[in-house]
Amino acid sequence: MKLIKLKLKNYRCFGDEETVLNVDDMTVLIGNNSSGKTAVLSALNSLLNSRTVSKSDFHVPPGVTLQQLARQELYIEAVFSFPELAEDDDSSPAIAQYFESFVVPNPDGDPYMRIRLIATWEDSCDADGSINCDIFYVKCAEEIEIAEDSKVRAKAVDLSRIRFIYIPAVRDTTKQLINSQSSLMNRLLSGINWSQATKDIIKEKSAELNKQFLQETGTKMAAQAINETWKQFDFETRFENANLTFSTNDLETAIRKSEVRFLPNEEDQESSIQDIGDGLKSLFYISLASSILKLEHEIANLPPSDDAPFSRNVPLLTILSVEEPENHIAPHILGRTIDGLKKVAVNNNAQVLLTTHSPAIVKRIEPESIRYLRFKHDIGKTTIRALTLPDKDHAQGRFKYIKEAITAYPEIYFASLVILGEGESEEVVLPKILKAKIGQTTDISGISVVPLGGRHVNHLWRLLNDLEIPFLTLLDLDLGRWGGGWGRLSYVVDQLVANGVQITDILPDGETSTDDMFNWNATERTRMSKWISKLETLGVFFSSPLDLDFMMLSKCLDNYTNILSDHEGPKAETLAKTSEATKIALKGDDPDISLYDNDKQKLMPWYNYFFLTRGKPTSHLEALSDLSDSEIIRIIPQPLDALATAVQQALPQQQTSQ
Repeated sequence: MKLIKLKLKNYRCFGDEETVLNVDDMTVLIGNNSSGKTAVLSALNSLLNSRTVSKSDFHVPPGVTLQQLARQELYIEAVFSFPELAEDDDSSPAIAQYFESFVVPNPDGDPYMRIRLIATWEDSCDADGSINCDIFYVKCAEEIEIAEDSKVRAKAVDLSRIRFIYIPAVRDTTKQLINSQSSLMNRLLSGINWSQATKDIIKEKSAELNKQFLQETGTKMAAQAINETWKQFDFETRFENANLTFSTNDLETAIRKSEVRFLPNEEDQESSIQDIGDGLKSLFYISLASSILKLEHEIANLPPSDDAPFSRNVPLLTILSVEEPENHIAPHILGRTIDGLKKVAVNNNAQVLLTTHSPAIVKRIEPESIRYLRFKHDIGKTTIRALTLPDKDHAQGRFKYIKEAITAYPEIYFASLVILGEGESEEVVLPKILKAKIGQTTDISGISVVPLGGRHVNHLWRLLNDLEIPFLTLLDLDLGRWGGGWGRLSYVVDQLVANGVQITDILPDGETSTDDMFNWNATERTRMSKWISKLETLGVFFSSPLDLDFMMLSKCLDNYTNILSDHEGPKAETLAKTSEATKIALKGDDPDISLYDNDKQKLMPWYNYFFLTRGKPTSHLEALSDLSDSEIIRIIPQPLDALATAVQQALPQQQTSQ
């Protein structure tokens, strides 16, 4: 049995159009603050645990109040599948429990189950209005409108077989581990089929402990003082004798007072849960949950017996939800935390739901398991999106590359603006230029610079478009290199069209077609510049004529040569061989060096030394490190200046919409 879908309508930030969250064995909810992640977990908690909603749970559109609506209705629906049916496991206890509630959409369809909470708020004499709330099994297929005779009231005892554990972001891990009727330890120990002999021994030994406890002179004096003083206030005969006890004869109370202790270590000391840090408590909680789920799976498969070790029915499914598991946990053990949660999720009787703001966690999650939530201020509603990846079967290489890219740079999901670049140089240079131009660091502005090498950039465009995350792109023009120049422009035009941009919105004035654009004459620089300017209006910029490294070197060669000592740099004979250096820089068997004039060819030996030999990040960092913002502004190449201007125009709008 598995939860596969959660549907929300008019619940908190989810509006009057049904929002669907598809759920896997492990599902991770990401998004900015107040985007609706907590609301998802709260909805499941209302459906499976509290079975109630409050006035604040009803969605209110922007510009109105709940009282003005007079009436509002919400629903929360969970859809469950039964994969054990595919294994011909008709003996599954989940099937036996919920068989009568199955929905079979067609003769060949897989059965599933729908549980829906429906709540209605109406303005009334009460200050907070009146709320009616019911939970039903829905006995019709999802695509069919629900009629009254399709709703069958769900019993609380049946729903209790689906356990939902909710660990909020602000949590008391100790309380969740011990001394609570809802703690995992309490649930585990309460389910043990305690023998009568054990109960008798506990009662006998507890009486002996209490008797011995009261033999101490100090204890007697304290007990006598408490009792005599109490008699002066109390006149109820049922409670007239107050006394001290050391333990209890009640097994259930003893269970609630039980706790995990760590046996003596090499220093012969015993430790309790309270003695360890919050991070280790969280880890132990995950470990405990995993062990209990494993135990419950074994219990469920035990043959019927009068002397079974556990007496209670175990949950058929446990959904463990954890808000921000990164809280209290040191970065170096986050990996262990996520690994522990993954082990919980692989149990066939468990699933895991997480929310997080941590890129360190997101990068450890399979992209297919991530759901991105975005709150749209203009309509006052949250949307949920899965990540868009290339088709795995038809584009295995691209799928793997994009999957690795979005795993390596998870900060894009939390960015106000993403800049897609080529590589390490963009990561170093762009933050410095943007700080000088807009007066803020990329961290403060919420900008993520993501290097992707120019490969498969169209898939990142599609992903970011689907998630509605604004972005700009900086690519190398690579003039003279294979596939560069018109070839690079042709690729960008094709991919813009593939991502839904109309070709009429791409063509510059005077252009009517892109036929055979790849082979257009590269010496037509005025025509090429016109295309580049047009693409800039669509958010695609080019480091011209070669790449960002050559562009920066062309603007401020002295800043780079000044970082060298007397014995560093290309030799004199190398500096004289400009055409040979140009061929090396352009790569390939027969590059067209005529596209670069003499002045640019003289830069090629320096380009090869700094960026093909010495190292790109090191050269840029040393050359730009001592420059003031005003000095950087004076040396910004035109394409980067245009990019920075586009960033300035984009940021205010995005910052006001977060």
